[in-house]
Parts: sequence; C-alpha cells; structure tokens
Amino acid sequence: MPIDWTEYDLPRSDSTWGRLAFRLEHLLLSPGTSDMGRLRGYLRMKEWRACSSARERLFTLKVAAKLPARAVRESRQAVARYGDAVAREAGVSRRRQLLQLWWLRVRHGVHPINYYAFRLYGPGQLRRAPSFLQDYEPTKMFRLLHRYTAPEEADLLLDKVRFEQWLVDHGFPTTRTIMSFAGGTVARSSLPEGELPRHDIFAKPNDFLQGFHTHRWTYDGQGWTGMDGRRRDAQALRAELGALSSMRELLIQERLRNHPALAALAPGALSTVRVLTLRGEDGVVRVVLAVCKIPVGSAPTDHMRLGGLAAPVDLATGRLGPAIGKSETAIVQPCERHPDTGAVLEGFELPHWEGVMRLAVRVHEALERIVCVGWDIAILEDGPVVIEGNDNPGHTSSQLPTGIALGETPVIPTMLSRLRASFDAPPPNGRRTAARDADRELVRGAPAVTPRS
Repeated sequence: MPIDWTEYDLPRSDSTWGRLAFRLEHLLLSPGTSDMGRLRGYLRMKEWRACSSARERLFTLKVAAKLPARAVRESRQAVARYGDAVAREAGVSRRRQLLQLWWLRVRHGVHPINYYAFRLYGPGQLRRAPSFLQDYEPTKMFRLLHRYTAPEEADLLLDKVRFEQWLVDHGFPTTRTIMSFAGGTVARSSLPEGELPRHDIFAKPNDFLQGFHTHRWTYDGQGWTGMDGRRRDAQALRAELGALSSMRELLIQERLRNHPALAALAPGALSTVRVLTLRGEDGVVRVVLAVCKIPVGSAPTDHMRLGGLAAPVDLATGRLGPAIGKSETAIVQPCERHPDTGAVLEGFELPHWEGVMRLAVRVHEALERIVCVGWDIAILEDGPVVIEGNDNPGHTSSQLPTGIALGETPVIPTMLSRLRASFDAPPPNGRRTAARDADRELVRGAPAVTPRS
C-alpha cells in the first residue's frame, strides 16, 4: 500500500512571521545543535503538532516533566540486566553506568538499550551517543525526508512487485516473481493455470520487511519439502500458499543460490550485502558503507532478527570485518567462526565486489531523486543481483555491525540540508507541482532511464 504522505506533513506559513515562528519552534525542540540534534528537532516538531488539542499538549508536557524520574527507573532496570557484565568487561562500575544512562536519557533521549548495544561505556565513546540513530527513529526520519524530496520513489521501493518490474524495465539484474497468492487464491502467474514452479521456491510478503513471514521449499522432482522437514505434493503446497496469503499478498519466486565461493559463509539461505548509498549535495551517488548479512541454521533469510550474523565490509577490498550476532545476555555478541561451517569470518573476501558497489550506485542514479537507500544485493555465480531497496537503512543493519554512527557519516548532514532547503526556501507552488508530476512520470517509467554500463 502506498504511504499516506500527509502523515509526514510539517507545514509552515510563507509569511515572515510564519518563517520566524517555525525556526523558533525548531530551535526550542532540537536536543542540541549538532546535525543529528537539529534533525531530531524536526521529528519533535512533528510529534508536538500531532497533539490536536490543548489537553493532548498538556499531557505531552506532563510526560516530558516526568522524564527524569522515568529515566531513573529505566536506567536501573538496564543496569540490573547488563551492569555486571559491563563492569567485568570494561571496568565501568554499576554506579557510573547508572549516572551515564540517566544523563543520556534526559539530555539526548538515548534509550538505555542503545548505551549497551553501541558499547558507549567504552573510553571516549560517551560523546558519540547522540550520533546514533535509535530503533524508533529511522522510519520517521527518512520518511519525513522523502515526503519533501521523493515520495513517489519511496513508494516504489516499498512495493516489491512494482520495484521488481522497474528493475527489469531498466535492465538491472534482479529476482523474478513467478506467481503470487492473495486472499487464498492465485492473484497472478506466469505459468499455466493451476501449475506450480517445478523447482526450489521462496515466498515473501509484498509488504513486509526484515525477513518476517518468509518461507522456502525444496523440490525433489516429485514434491516440495518445507523448512519443517515435511514433504508436500502440489495440492498440499497450493493449499498452504493460499492459507499463508489470507492476510497479505505472497510473492512466489525461484530460490536463488549463493556464489559457490560463499558456501562456507552461507550454506543455507541466501546471503545478501546491505549497501548504503547516498546522493550528496553535489548530486553524485556514493557508497557510504556496506554490511554482509550471514544466514545461520535453517532460517529462511539472513536477517539478524532471525538469528543471522552481520559483518562490516571493507569498501576497497570486499573483505569482511569482525562479525556479530544478537544475544539475549549481551545484546550483540562477537562471532569469529560461522556456527554451521566453522569458517573464519573476519577477512573473508566476497566475490564480484566491485560489481556489487557499481550495481548499487547505478540503480540509485537511475532513481534520480531519493537521497539515501539501503540496497540488499545477493552475489550469485553470474554476478550480483538486486533483491530489494530499503527506503531507510535502519539502525541494526548499518550501525551495529560497523560501529559507525550514521550521525558521523555524510548521511545525516545531507538529510538535514535537504530538509532545510524544503522548509527554508520552498519553490513556488507551480514549480513544486511540476517537480511532483515529473517524479510520478519517472517512477512510471516514462521517460525510461538507461543505466550506465
């Protein structure tokens, strides 16, 4: 479903007093003068203006007034869970952790979980805390940006069917949807009526992210075996796919296979590389960072939320850095070897690396307007293919594995600059309308953009 972009409106008056009031409100609500603080100020303005009555605003002020007391409670709970381990590992006492947590929560809005996830208790790390995006921020922040820069392109990325067709039309390598189920029946198919693909297949919802509700089945010539180890014939699989599609459209694709060189890294599910690209203020698209997502066990995808690992990728060489996984006791846990194959992860060199980065940049260039995209690219024997584009890179897939705060990259300054340009010096209505019309035509594919070779 397309996003209701009116939810991300942050209007202001074009009068002199209206501009001044807008800037003053932004100044008062910004938690600090850094680029990240000012960007958060726009989010706070949006939340404040969402209070439609005096009663709601009074309630919001009461919540803010109670923050110091709430921060004490949250900090104590976090120290009770993680404090002893950090005291042993880093030599930071529980009392010092408590004070640091309280200050970060009250002054910068940093939640205790992020203090431990990003290891902000280490020497010299505390000052970096405000630069990290937190769980609840990326979607709001990036969609506020897209609302004023590229709403149609963001909608395109969120619709897997439309984006796949856009990639095909523009000549980019990607996966292909063979058929889809919706409401319990076949919605569309490239096969004869009633037929199922006679090979391994992968299924994913059209509107879900992070690998949720994905499935795969292995074909043996007679039937399909699912992740539960149970074998189905065509009738049973068709009924199962119909049941899975009762709540959302389910896309059926041929299961892709990793490059043979990745066998030790990903013996099960498809491994992808999250490549974060940014269109700078000069209009040039560049790669900011990359993370290799590594599947583990019988999980259908490589997402960390499903037990996968992640490792930063050196942009110059394509070699992996230290890998991490999620842990209930330590939030993130270093992992030297793949738990299934025993392969050493750090230093592993990805094949076709230059092609991966070149493909990410070319696809972003073809979109023309959107500022920042997190691409998921798989590396097959024939080369890299685009699996999907994410309208925001999140925080888990970019910051946790690399240890790099997005506020320390060009991403946040560029986002802030683009929003300022929209709010401080908006184009006349006619030009704004023309730009949006051009955006719609671009996404529909007219005129088509020919990718560079």
